[in-house]
Amino acid sequence: MNMRYYASLLRSGRNLLMAAVALLLNACATAQSDGKLGGQSWPVTEFGATGSDETNDTAAFQKAIDICHQSGGGVVEVPKGAYYGGTIELKSNVTLSFDDGASYLGTRNIDDYKMDCEMAVEIPSSSTAQIYACDASNIAITGKGVISVRGQLEYFSKETKTGKNRGLRPMNIRFIRCAGIQLTGITLKDSAAWNTHLVDCEDVAIQGVTIASRCNGNNDGIDMDSCRRVLIENCDINVGDDAICPKGTLEHPVEDLMIRNCRVSSHWGCFKTGTSSFGGFRNITITDCYFYDCPGVPIKLLCVDGGIMENVTISNIKMERVSGPIFIRLGARNRSYKSAREMSHRKDDQSESDAANIIRNITLKNIVADLTTEKLESNTIFITGIPNQKVENVTLENITVTYPGGGKAAHCNRVVPEDEARYPEKRNFGVPPSWGLYARHVDGLTVKNLKMALKKDDLRHAVYTDDVTNLQIDGLALSPQKGSAERLKLVDTPNLVIRNIKDLD
Repeated sequence: MNMRYYASLLRSGRNLLMAAVALLLNACATAQSDGKLGGQSWPVTEFGATGSDETNDTAAFQKAIDICHQSGGGVVEVPKGAYYGGTIELKSNVTLSFDDGASYLGTRNIDDYKMDCEMAVEIPSSSTAQIYACDASNIAITGKGVISVRGQLEYFSKETKTGKNRGLRPMNIRFIRCAGIQLTGITLKDSAAWNTHLVDCEDVAIQGVTIASRCNGNNDGIDMDSCRRVLIENCDINVGDDAICPKGTLEHPVEDLMIRNCRVSSHWGCFKTGTSSFGGFRNITITDCYFYDCPGVPIKLLCVDGGIMENVTISNIKMERVSGPIFIRLGARNRSYKSAREMSHRKDDQSESDAANIIRNITLKNIVADLTTEKLESNTIFITGIPNQKVENVTLENITVTYPGGGKAAHCNRVVPEDEARYPEKRNFGVPPSWGLYARHVDGLTVKNLKMALKKDDLRHAVYTDDVTNLQIDGLALSPQKGSAERLKLVDTPNLVIRNIKDLD
């Protein structure tokens, strides 16, 4: 870990809590040189595991874990080999350590997976997992091994009929109400649904982990539901759905989350909050990351279920071959998470309560993005609240975006729907009337040194604002405007300050 980075945070007086959290997690991770929690070792081979990919080794793994736990804790070692099994339950004070060349491969019989897990309220068809823990503390999965459900669609799908367990799709890892979690060095592959799901967990360090999963639906990388004090660093994530996705189905927020030095590729979103957002999100820092090959918008900050999102800083990000690149949405879906049910994507969904959502104090800075997706509905920096509930205090600073272009003059007159209760996805709003920045229902938008370039002509406005108060623009560089559309279309935008607008060379 870069200790100078955290020292600079402390000296600057900013993000004090995040720095303290990172230092604490770093101390936990480096207290022992081998990344294990310490104590006696129990090789799974001593309990009957064969590592041959021919014998179901679930019982041998579980016996080793149980004895390790009952003995006060230590290390369950997985020697080199291809082990094969269903759900194993990790317990307090146990490290599951994989040697280089060791793998734990999931069976393709859904009946081999534990079915008495707590329900996943957003995705009940994936409540089970290959490695599961509940109400455990000081647990770790370390080493250079591979964990894979082998969850290809032909083996696990919502339509698969396998007796009473039809349609179930196991995750790789699912931890509920656990504290003191380390995931270090391992590779997670080919989940049948989400790869790692953490619910109501705290003091989590995910370091040097590789996640590769594009074999099924809902192939999220890391989902954190109402978790606290989480560090994700030096990870390589390549998934088919949202890569890093904080959620909030419980009453308390995802809080004190730090993400740094990660390479992230996703078909749908590199960082996304708010698929569920009842609990909200507080104190999130993302820095020094590379987002690539993401046609579904890499940064999505969403709060639509009655929660509060505040104090989010995203900086030093490079994006290549993406769309978007930024989507901020305050909505009023106000979904209840008291019982398990799958997400709805219906256009005619209605708000479930009159709860007020809040998004405030969001900073995005030092970002370079090259957009290659030519779907007009997928591009533009898009920030929107709803009537009578505005997004508050957003800063865009030192950002350079290259857009594909291609918008038509007719798009300038298009009215973007409010869709207050619809599932929050950028494409659902259709083509915006501006190619660069669209902002609506915002109070406090600061733009500093924003450069927006076009690869080919676009006949829409460069910037469109509607119901935006306290807009400050200081430094805006744009590709020369073609056609008759105003470069800046500012509708109902009082308390406006604009300085230093120029053409890009």
